[in-house]
Amino acid sequence: MTTPFLRIDGLSRHFDPVQALTDITLEFHLGEVLALVGENGAGKSTMMRLLEGVFPPTRGSIHIDGRPVSFTQPREAHAAGIRVIHQEPEIVPDLTVAENIFAGDLPRKGRHFLDWSRLYADTEARLTSFGMAKELRPRQLCAGLGPAQRQMIEIMRAVQAGGKLIAFDEPTSSLTDEETGRLFTLIRRLRREGVAVIYISHRLAEITELADRVAVLRDGRLVDDLSADGITEAQITRLMVGRPLSDMFPARAPATGDVILDVAGMSTDHVSDVTLQLRAGEVLGIGGLIGAGRSELAKGIFGFHRRTAGAVRVGGKDLPAGDTAAAIAAGIGFAPEDRKEEALLLMQTILENAVLCVPKKVSTGGFFSRAKAL
Repeated sequence: MTTPFLRIDGLSRHFDPVQALTDITLEFHLGEVLALVGENGAGKSTMMRLLEGVFPPTRGSIHIDGRPVSFTQPREAHAAGIRVIHQEPEIVPDLTVAENIFAGDLPRKGRHFLDWSRLYADTEARLTSFGMAKELRPRQLCAGLGPAQRQMIEIMRAVQAGGKLIAFDEPTSSLTDEETGRLFTLIRRLRREGVAVIYISHRLAEITELADRVAVLRDGRLVDDLSADGITEAQITRLMVGRPLSDMFPARAPATGDVILDVAGMSTDHVSDVTLQLRAGEVLGIGGLIGAGRSELAKGIFGFHRRTAGAVRVGGKDLPAGDTAAAIAAGIGFAPEDRKEEALLLMQTILENAVLCVPKKVSTGGFFSRAKAL
């Protein structure tokens, strides 16, 4: 059997007190699509961060072409040919398509000048090769591009930089069916060209369609590594959750705690006539397709969107409409879908972000007090 491009032996990683990965041994071959599956928290993202050099393993080793390697930063993993396409593409919006594709490897004239003519010509050739010449232009700014276009730019950057192993982390989560089909065509092309592909997805139909092998993680451990030939979604699911499909949703006793949240006929500019209750100790799941109003419902309860009808009560007390401060004071927390845009101040410290909602508790005379925050 040929030597794998990449092999991990006994890879483990813990974040006190959590053991995120335990004794993982796995091979990744050129010209093969390996699907990495598991429930949320199974360790998939941790494994990708280890391979990309974001942090080192607690123990275990990584080998490339049979030689041991050790990454202390992503730049070293990139130089070794390892690239990860994240759910949120790492694109600089104020740079052009050409500058993003060739970031870190811009062609030069001599030591001090960029070769702009060559950059645009090479980008045009790359766009044509990937079937994107009609959608994107080399000099076009990336601000305002859609998710599929940003993702394609990151893939082109990985390929032009010599990526030998490219991992896709939930790549279709924000794509249309047409865009997903185009991505699958590209992944098959990469496989034919001898690239090792890691494909991470919760959409099991995609796994059975694309993968050559399936590696299943559960609770930070590798429970199986098997051929995808003839595998079914039911088999994958059973390996992921550790129980038969008939027990997928075991019966639970109904919640008997007090009603904590009572939403009665609530309407906003985005949702209409919503009624629900949430009891102490209960987890309420809200499902729906993109655009169905899931996030808008949560924002309406939190007071982010103006309430036009109905009532929201917390602990039996009415919550004023459109008052996020009152919602926070009543004990409601809100983690929005787009954390970077709606929840975090990216230029501030972790400490400052952590106390953002309690300014009075961490200030003296109206000024932020680091001592109080700590």
